[in-house]
Amino acid sequence: MLQFQLAPSRCKIDTILYNSYAENDLRKVILFKKNTDGSYTVKGSYDGSYAGAFFNGIATDEQYLILAECNARMGLIEKASSNLNTLLIKRIATASFIPKHFTSNAEALDEILKERRKEMIVRGLRWSDIRRLRKEPNYSPILKRKLGNKIFELLPNDKRYNTLIPTKIIQSSNLTQNDR
Repeated sequence: MLQFQLAPSRCKIDTILYNSYAENDLRKVILFKKNTDGSYTVKGSYDGSYAGAFFNGIATDEQYLILAECNARMGLIEKASSNLNTLLIKRIATASFIPKHFTSNAEALDEILKERRKEMIVRGLRWSDIRRLRKEPNYSPILKRKLGNKIFELLPNDKRYNTLIPTKIIQSSNLTQNDR
């Protein structure tokens, strides 16, 4: 299993993402804690501990989201809503849980992808999701970061999505380096 090191004190959760969780969403309390500067960080792993690395293997929650997305893309919106509800009933406070019912594939896919973004936090999957969704106009995010007074953007079809091939591979083969 691939693991990466991330100090919670340095990990600052995007405020837009944090605010996308409803007040009755248990993940808001379970996953995050407030930093002294008012920003939010992640609490730790599935077991509530933090040992320097976050869980990033495949788990049941991801399987439900994959199944829901596949069903939505195939037009099986009742199955897609059922898959998503199976997950969400464990994420939303019981007294306020309202099952999702979709009226279209687009509505189902929109909601499933939003939930995937919220569920797969600090799991090492965001980059691959961004890369696979960037070719779909409705789901291609524009990544923005502000450092100091400068704003950096990564547009959906930017060449910087291309991973460079290691130099040793280029030198020992007839491959051409990816354009960046």
